[in-house]
Amino acid sequence: MKMMVTVLLATLLLLAGVASADQCYEVTCTNLDNGEKLTHHVYIYPDYSENEGSFDGFCGEAGDMVTFYDAMKLQALAFSAENNPLAYLKFHGDDFHVVTGIVYCNGTRWDIRGHIVDYELCPHSMTPGP
Repeated sequence: MKMMVTVLLATLLLLAGVASADQCYEVTCTNLDNGEKLTHHVYIYPDYSENEGSFDGFCGEAGDMVTFYDAMKLQALAFSAENNPLAYLKFHGDDFHVVTGIVYCNGTRWDIRGHIVDYELCPHSMTPGP
């Protein structure tokens, strides 16, 4: 019981301490079938207080995401209205500066790893990619 209260309080403190902020990640995507690699930018617009958000850049598309905490790590399911892409993401580090996950895009599975880059340095037109 004491452990559950501790975890609950830690989660509440974490949620209270994290503000909503647009983040630009430079991600390297590896095709899980043939090893092909692509690097591009993805914008992620989280709203941690509402457990939701949106993204722009996976498969050259924009969509929504649902965020949740498991073992004190932020995770997200990202999807678009057409179910392309579909992604499972994990955020790591201080201020969630690293993202890892898997993206399903047009029948292809991609492993992704990325980190936050300066928002102003990201291109304003998205580069299509997984």
